[in-house]
Amino acid sequence: MRQNGVKNSNKRNFYAMAISAAVVLASLALSIFSFFFYIPSKEARLYEDIIKKYPLIDPAQGLYKKEDLIVDFQPLRNDLEKIGARRSLSIYFEYLPTGANINVNKDLAIWPASLIKVPIAMAAMKKVENGTWKLSNELVILDVDKDKDYGTLFKKPSGTTITIEDLLKESLINSDNTAHFVLLRNLENSEIEDLYDHLGLEDVLEALKKSPSANSSDNRITAKRYSIFFRSLYKSTYLSPEYSEKFLDLLSQNTDNRYLAGVMPMKDISMKVYKYVSEYK
Repeated sequence: MRQNGVKNSNKRNFYAMAISAAVVLASLALSIFSFFFYIPSKEARLYEDIIKKYPLIDPAQGLYKKEDLIVDFQPLRNDLEKIGARRSLSIYFEYLPTGANINVNKDLAIWPASLIKVPIAMAAMKKVENGTWKLSNELVILDVDKDKDYGTLFKKPSGTTITIEDLLKESLINSDNTAHFVLLRNLENSEIEDLYDHLGLEDVLEALKKSPSANSSDNRITAKRYSIFFRSLYKSTYLSPEYSEKFLDLLSQNTDNRYLAGVMPMKDISMKVYKYVSEYK
């Protein structure tokens, strides 16, 4: 009986070793197949070639069509300079593929008003990204948060709860002041400092805890410096690509340009930008 038990045990060990060997061989074969037969996309090959040959330049060069890199924005520059000469405007336009830009009244700092909602919402989205918050979590509206200058959330009874996702939507899409102040109150100073330190905007940090309309705070900023927030989102340097995309998607849903359109012919400008870029494609 003992000899049969030993034989059976040896058989089981043999089968186990055979199965393990088969798994190893299959994995090895799959690896060899992948190595020899994987064909990267044209874009991937260009990206890899540039990294190998030119490690000090932007590897994204290989991903842009050359015709998209040669655009003459001088006609647009002329138009924007005319607009800037008539009004106290700080205008900054940048063509992201090349960095070509137009800067009108570059040293003129303007009150950001509701534009200050963008960095606060970015700091809030960062808490969602790192898992401290979830978009489905709810925050409470208090009396101290209510601001009737813009938005409708101030009409809600104190103690009303609203999800972080809806607060971000109200703040970024509808520019609701109450939603902004709820998010602001629930952020730590260190979390706001982290964002501004990352973007090199420490000098405007002290005014963030005050109302955008408060006369006691001077958080004026030029259009070019403000563009840092959007460049960070586009390049996903502060938020990850997933959460930068979510954030920009919310911003894209805001179609209220009444105040900007009051001083700039936004439709005409947008069509001209499209025209200048399209001519070179």
